[in-house]
Order: sequence, then C-alpha cells, then structure tokens
Amino acid sequence: MANEGFDLIKLEFGENWARALTKLEFSFVSYEDLLNASKLYGSNQWIFFKNKLAFNAFDRIYSDNRLFENTFLCFVGLQTSHDKLYFLHVTHEDKKHYHGVIELNQEAIQVEKKYFKPMLKGKDVHRYAPLSTDIYVFFPYEIKNEELSIVDLQDLKEDYPLTYQYVKSYEKEFKGRESGKAKTMKHWHAYIYPKNLTKFEQMKISSMEICSKHPNVTLNYNNLYHNTKVYSWVKKDEVKESYEFFLSIANSSLMWWFLKNTGDTLQGDARTLKTNYLNPFPLPKVISKETDKFFKKKVENIIKLKASGKETIQHEKEIDALVCKLYELTYEEAKEVDPKIELNESEYNSLKLQ
Repeated sequence: MANEGFDLIKLEFGENWARALTKLEFSFVSYEDLLNASKLYGSNQWIFFKNKLAFNAFDRIYSDNRLFENTFLCFVGLQTSHDKLYFLHVTHEDKKHYHGVIELNQEAIQVEKKYFKPMLKGKDVHRYAPLSTDIYVFFPYEIKNEELSIVDLQDLKEDYPLTYQYVKSYEKEFKGRESGKAKTMKHWHAYIYPKNLTKFEQMKISSMEICSKHPNVTLNYNNLYHNTKVYSWVKKDEVKESYEFFLSIANSSLMWWFLKNTGDTLQGDARTLKTNYLNPFPLPKVISKETDKFFKKKVENIIKLKASGKETIQHEKEIDALVCKLYELTYEEAKEVDPKIELNESEYNSLKLQ
C-alpha cells in the first residue's frame, strides 16, 4: 500500500491556476499517508498535503500529544436572538448607571449597571491584543454558585426602574424574537437559547471565530462576555500550563497551517476557529515548568508591547519558530509549516525552549 497512490497538484488560494497547470508539477500522495493522516485527525475526512514532508510534519505534531478537546472547554458566545435590541453602546457612566444608546435605533437611555455585562464582538479580538469594549449587553440573570436564575420583571420594576423602563419600552421587540417564539415564554425578556451563561466570568482565552490571514486569539482577563462571533477556551481542571503558554500555540503559524489543511475553506480563504475544528488539534503532552515560564514571559512581553502600540511582528515570528521547535519538527518540516521562517538551519537547531 505504501507504493500505491496518485499524483496531486495542490493550488493555493490566489495562485494563477492556468499558469500552474501548464507546469504540471505533480507530487505523489500515497494512500497509506492519507489513511494515517485521517486516523490522526480522528475522522473520516481526508487530509491532503502536497508532499511527503508535510505528511511527516502532520504525523510528528501528533506524536505523544494530547488533543485540544481533552485540554480545553471551548464555548460560543451569548445568543440573544436580537443583538441590536440587547446591546447598549455606553458613552459614559456614573457610580450606579450606564448612559448610552441602544444599537437597534440609537435611542439614548440610562440604565442601572446591575444587569448589563461588557460585551465583545468578533472584530474586537486580535492576536495578543488587550481587549476592550464600549458595548454592554442586557443580561437578565443572577449567577450564584454557578447556578443561573432569571430576573423577574417585577423585581426589575421594584429595584431597577430604569432597566425595567428599557425592557417595557421594547416589549414588542423582545416578544417578536425568533418569529414570535419569545412571546410564548413566561419570561419573554430572557434569552431563547440560554447556553454557556455561567462560563464567562473567569480567566479564559478568546478567539475571533473567522480569521482570514492568521489566528486572532488573545487573553480574556476581565470577565468579558461575547457574542457568537467569538469563542472562548477554558482550561480543564487538571491542566497546569499557563494560558500564556497555550496562547503562543494558538496564534502560531503551526496552528494556522493545521487549520488551513484540515478546516473548511471560507470566503477569501478564511478559516473558522469553531469548537469542532479545534478539538482535533494536538497540544504538547508534557511540558516542563521552565518551558512554560519561558513561553509565558515571551507572550507577556508581546501583550505589553501591543498595549503600548509598539510593533511585535519579529517577536511573533520568534514564537512561530519556537512552537515548531516545541513540536520537535525538523528544520525542513518547520519550513513546510512556515515558509516565511527567517532562521537558517543552524539557527533553528540551536533554539532553546527555556
């Protein structure tokens, strides 16, 4: 079976197809390599690479590693069924109130702070960048000991009259969500699909859902909520490595190479960082404390530089090479994963991870 296979031309997005086809530069793909890659990925999906070197790199990153799905709980953002109705763009605030405009119609309102949470959209999430937002989402819930309970309208009326006034003013719009489905609910101001609501107020990694040129992933320190265009990753209890360590991998050229070769192609050759595309990704199984601290320090430096508006491209390229080294890729495999790697073979081989 090792000698059985077929010749393949794999064209990159934006490549001149007519010109490429005239060259007829085929590479041989064995059925054995295809089968092995599919088994590693863990599905019936075929994983095509343009040469043996890429298949070898794919095989190597799975060597003695753990899967993303065994390391992280990954979840999507709030599903309000009408974001523009629930989103308040805050212009200023005082001790007890937010002042701003409703996204739906730009009406200026004032509400109590209690039931509004800071809210990210996909466009707010960039690689290694600090997170901030002026959007707050109406969140009509109480969370105590990870238990969720809806806030009754009568309670709003008695204790939070400005918030109650906002809800009542848009009663028709609240009830009209999902073609009137919300109207049949006892608490018609609640979310129709109340998923993951207790998971936001903790340390996590957050990622833009759809990325076009590279992963856009960063740390979410401040309990920021987000919509469905952002996904968050929370470490499972037994995972000891730092979030910064995992962030270095999440933003790496190796992660992007993996997604480009395994994920669905979206408009403009973009890829999605949804849960089912991340779950098969292999993460290093055993990392020393020294290596963890080494990567953490480098990521913290990038985040600090980003926060001050300084350029970080060279620092990010350094991490790209270090991640390839972390996965024990050979120099040729690393160049296959990241053709823009700037190190020569001697420099790459001499890289230290602590």
